[in-house]
Parts: sequence; C-alpha cells; structure tokens
Amino acid sequence: MTFLLAVLCVFAHVSVSSLRLNTVDVPAPPLSLSPSFHKKLLVIVAVGSQGPNLAIVVRNIDALRASLNDQMDVFFMHYDGTNAAWTEHDSDWYARNVQNSSLIRGLKFRMLQRLVSTYDQVKDYDWVWVMDEDLDVRDINVHNMLLDATDTGAGIVGPTVRSFSRIVSGGTYNLSLQEETNNTSLSLLSVRSGCYENELMCDFQAPHTRCRFRYTDFVEVMAPLLRPRALLNVLQNCDRCIHKQSTWGLAQIWCKFSARMSGQELDRGCALLDQHSLLHMDAVGFMTHPKHSFFGLDNHVFYAFTNRVLRAEAYEAHQQDWTNMTETCVQHN
Repeated sequence: MTFLLAVLCVFAHVSVSSLRLNTVDVPAPPLSLSPSFHKKLLVIVAVGSQGPNLAIVVRNIDALRASLNDQMDVFFMHYDGTNAAWTEHDSDWYARNVQNSSLIRGLKFRMLQRLVSTYDQVKDYDWVWVMDEDLDVRDINVHNMLLDATDTGAGIVGPTVRSFSRIVSGGTYNLSLQEETNNTSLSLLSVRSGCYENELMCDFQAPHTRCRFRYTDFVEVMAPLLRPRALLNVLQNCDRCIHKQSTWGLAQIWCKFSARMSGQELDRGCALLDQHSLLHMDAVGFMTHPKHSFFGLDNHVFYAFTNRVLRAEAYEAHQQDWTNMTETCVQHN
C-alpha cells in the first residue's frame, strides 16, 4: 500500500510538473478597464477554446448582462493563449460583451496575480467575481446575491455549489439525463450538491437552505466574489499563497488572511451564500483545462495526492490562517 501511494504521488508530481510547460512567464500587460463610472461587478473568467464551455460562458454572460446591463464589466483570461475560437464563434458578441482580455497562459489566480498589481485597477467595482469556465450561474439572481454578499460584511464570499456527479463503472460512464450544449451531446448522471465526487469539502460547499448565508473560514476558488481590497491583498500580499503550478492551499488560507489584513474578526472574513447556488459541470467534455489531464487520462485519480503535496508550502507559511472548516449559519429574518 505504501509503495502504491508513493507511485501515485510521483505520477501526480509529474502531472503537475507538466503544467510548467504551459506557464512560462512572458510579459503580461496589466488588467486595464477604466470604467467611466463606478460599477457593481467585474466578472473575470478563465476561458479556453473548447465548444461546450464556450457555450456555457456565453450563456452566463448573457444572463448576467440581462440583469446588470452596463453595471458590470467582463474580462476574459484566455489560459490557452488565444482568443481565436471566441472571435470566430461570434466576433460581434465578443466585442459587445468583453471589455478586455489577456492571452497569457496559466492557472486562474496565477494569471490574475500577474495582471492585477494595484488597487486602482479594480477600485471602481463593488465586487470582483473570479470564476471558472465550467460553471452555470444562470439560476442565480445576481441582484439579490450582491445584496446578500454586501450584508455579510465579508471580503470574500462564494455562491454555494451544486454539481453533476460522475460515476465510472467498468471503465465507462453510467449515463442518463441528456444535455445538449453547442451541438455536443453529454450524458450526465444526476444533479447533486457538492464538487468532485468523494472530496471532503464538497458537502461543506453545498447549499444549506435553512441559512441565508454562513460565515466560514473556507471558500472554494472556483467562483469567489472578492472586494477589490481583499483581492489585492490575496494577489500581492499573501506570501506563498499562489504558485505557478497550483492554487491548492489558497482556499484554506485566504479567509482568515483577508480578515487579518482588513482588521476584521477572523471568523468574519468569508461567507457562503446559501440562497445562491451555481451548477458545476464536473462531467467529461467540460473539463478542458490542461490541469485535468494526465497524458490524456483523467487526472482526478491523482487529485488528492497532489493536493497534499502542493499545499504543504502554503501551510508552512500560514499556519495561523489555516482553515478549521468552521461555519456559523445566519438564518432568514
């Protein structure tokens, strides 16, 4: 058993190391938007060029724009280094909806760290929503979500998470529930609360319907909303929190870290918004980022091992900020 674990850790290390080929630091122009008036929301999405996720992101932006109109700006981080698929898909839509973009490669918060270095770059927004591409947020009432986010007083908040489960049996996926996305037929098992199956923190992220929101010391990195000052503190003042090859460990640190930096009580740095849930499309076909593959195979076999290996440095630097997975439910009035 010990030998097997050692082999898996080596494989995981090789898998993560392979990302280094795609994360070479080239000069990155700073995020530049300069809105003419203060806005409610800046939406930053890490996007690739694959059809299923492209369609989801377009629908998300359309839904958010229908609610907020010119009260939001959109910034795309093209993690594969090109926006060609997007402009070929619909150049007019891209020009109307995406205020600016970057073509540097890498992981979401590492790219953002290189793009945002000053408070002035993000100060004209109430919130910055940093999200992955494989999420469906169309069921969220964004106006009410922002009201609840503001009422928490926290610097970092997150929608709760529901996801498509994946079950592998005999080397194949057990399939039901057809979903048509951009002419791509995906068979999906079921909708449940959680993240990746068997991850310990999934139930923690699931909606607790009796709560309006929960104060917590853990919010996942897939779709957090951050106050501009909290974002800058995380990106530029959190030593050894963000690595070129990984963000594992950041979610365990940033709640207490953000609270300390802003002078808040440590148990009020983050909140989960239980009345506002997104759908995580954790199904084959949607997971297109290089981090999901290991020589073309499903990389989540190695997830638990790389998680433990790569977050060790963050833990060493921030033991005082490390999560205890605490939560305090604030119920409806």
